[in-house]
Formats: sequence, structure tokens, C-alpha cells
Amino acid sequence: MEADVYDLEVIGTIPEALNGTYFRNSADPQYPPLLGKDIFLNGDGMVHSVRIENGHADLKTRYVQTEKLALERKARRALFGAYRNSFTDDPLVAGKDNGTANTSMLWHHGKLYALKESQLPMELDPHTLETKGLSNFGGKLHSKTFTAHPKLDPETGEAIAFSYNGNGEASDKIKIYMIAKNGDITRTECFTAPYCSMVHDYHVSRNYIAFTICPMVCDWERVKRGEPYWHWDAAKQT
Repeated sequence: MEADVYDLEVIGTIPEALNGTYFRNSADPQYPPLLGKDIFLNGDGMVHSVRIENGHADLKTRYVQTEKLALERKARRALFGAYRNSFTDDPLVAGKDNGTANTSMLWHHGKLYALKESQLPMELDPHTLETKGLSNFGGKLHSKTFTAHPKLDPETGEAIAFSYNGNGEASDKIKIYMIAKNGDITRTECFTAPYCSMVHDYHVSRNYIAFTICPMVCDWERVKRGEPYWHWDAAKQT
């Protein structure tokens, strides 16, 4: 449900010094699955904010206005099938973006983004949660995907991000982006993984960035047969 709830009930007292907004993202399907069943991670992005100010707390919930959500609202039913498998979609949405923007939030360079690792960031208005649209950081994000788990450098204010499936579905390219505290992408690197793998998260230290490549793989021929986008291949090494 999309709603505004003012003056939430408070048990105890909100500290006077605590002022700001807490944002949360979650998967919340607006229609029953097209195929009768689906994984939770394929639900539509629903953003919640709790604004705390002067001892009061207000709640706001809004769907991220993705292309997927707009098309299904118009049809008043689910049109997209299994997770990231366009071969299971209704023909009405052939070639359309199936991104759900449902995993996490990023606050950086004064902007708020809803993130999903299989699509570009969706910018939202931090006060109203209105969807502003997909962002490629001024044309400098040369990928079709963007991690849902960027890291923030506490010393420089940079965001360190990456894209797996960087060149599209089943791609083995992984791209790394350094985003300055003003929002400019200042450095990009690309490498080829040993195989196409689900790279949900990664590790960043002062001197190194480390990726774990494990055999949760995508085989496009299996996807074409209607099988899941990801499957475990025990023959491959981590």
C-alpha cells in the first residue's frame, strides 16, 4: 500500500538530537505472479521512509515507478514472468525493461537512488519519494547493470560500485566505477570473469577490491528453455 502516515505512535521518547530520514527498500509484488509462482526477489520495489524531526516521526511508502510497474498497472495484471527470463514474459512486453528497483538504497552526492543489481539506478526525490527515472551518471555509466551494494570511502567520500553482467544478459564482463563525492564517475575498469556468475556483493579494503566468483551461473540456452536465470554448476571452481 502506498500511504502517508503522520505522527506515528512513539513508545518512549525520540531523542531531541535525532533528526533525519531512514529509507528502506523492499520487494512487494503489485500483482499475483504471471506463472502462478515466483521468487520473492522478483517483486516490485517499494520504498519506505520514516522522517524524524523534533520528536515526531512520519511514514511514507511509495512504489518505484519502473517501466515494468507502469505496464502492469495499465494492463491490471502481471505481464513479466520468471526472474530475469524474458522468454517467460507476456508478448505484450517483449523488449521492455523488467527491472524492479527493489533491493537497497543509496544516498550519495545529495541524491537518493533505488538499486537493483540487474538494472541501472533509479533516482528518487528524497522528500516525496517521487521517481525521477533511470540514471547513468551523466552518460558515464557504460553498463546495463549496477550493483545494489556500493561501498562508501569514509576518507574521500567516493562511492565504489560495480556492474556484473556488464554488457548485458549472461555477460562475463565486470566493470568497476569510482564515483566522486560530487557524483562524477572519475575512473572505470573492466575485467573478464572466469565465467558468467552471480556476483551479489564484493569486498573493498584500503588497497584492494576483491570479487568472489562462485558457480551460480547463467546458461543462456537453459534460460531460453524457460529454466531459471541462475543455476548451480558443481563442475566449476569457486
